[in-house]
Amino acid sequence: MKNGAKTHAGSGDRKADAESLIRKDESPALQTDNSAQSRRPDGYWASKDGLEEARKTVGDFKEKNGRMPHPDELVKLVDSFVRAQYRQGRKLGEIKVLLGYDAESMKSRIQYSCWTTPEGVEKAQNIVHDFREQNGRMPSSAELKIIMPAFLNAQHRQGKNIYEIAMLLGYDKSQIASRKPNGYWTTNEGIEEARKTVHDFKEKKGRMPSSTELETLVNSFFFVHYRRGLRFGEIKALLGYDAD
Repeated sequence: MKNGAKTHAGSGDRKADAESLIRKDESPALQTDNSAQSRRPDGYWASKDGLEEARKTVGDFKEKNGRMPHPDELVKLVDSFVRAQYRQGRKLGEIKVLLGYDAESMKSRIQYSCWTTPEGVEKAQNIVHDFREQNGRMPSSAELKIIMPAFLNAQHRQGKNIYEIAMLLGYDKSQIASRKPNGYWTTNEGIEEARKTVHDFKEKKGRMPSSTELETLVNSFFFVHYRRGLRFGEIKALLGYDAD
């Protein structure tokens, strides 16, 4: 473990900013080694050209390192591509297939059961610690699902919810947004709350949130409606976006 990482878990320099886990109105995009991605036109990363560019980036990594990127490395390499594919409804395994991973390289380096051991938890804490060192904040829940899916799945299998997992990773309980009751984000009240959050952002910034900002801004709302089968454009319409 990195020096001081374990003792920092839950301490002051690893606390999340208020509401950073669930909702943040000025969350910068997850930092990547390929910052040019953010300058591509809308829809680029869902196109054939975008796929080829992402594949080349992953291929260059493999040439240099002799292996395919691990999930936390992948999101740094092709963050915008991964986000665009998530919005298309694809899971991480499907995204990896698109990028040229074979069955062997897609095997988890650590079995699910190992992520529930003290060593597995410590490894996850180190990943979060490294993210905070690079980005100056704790990951949002959406970002956690990208950088450590195996750990989250293992903890969910143990019966833990995202709030309990956040505590395990060093988030401060007083700074995690309170959990909404089941089904809340599909009710009129939940939809109105999400719309108000988007409206407040527009009042402050003079524009509607970008796709990346929107996913972080109303993260729980987004995941609920993805599970209901709504597409990205349908969710945006529900939140008051005009048709493009």
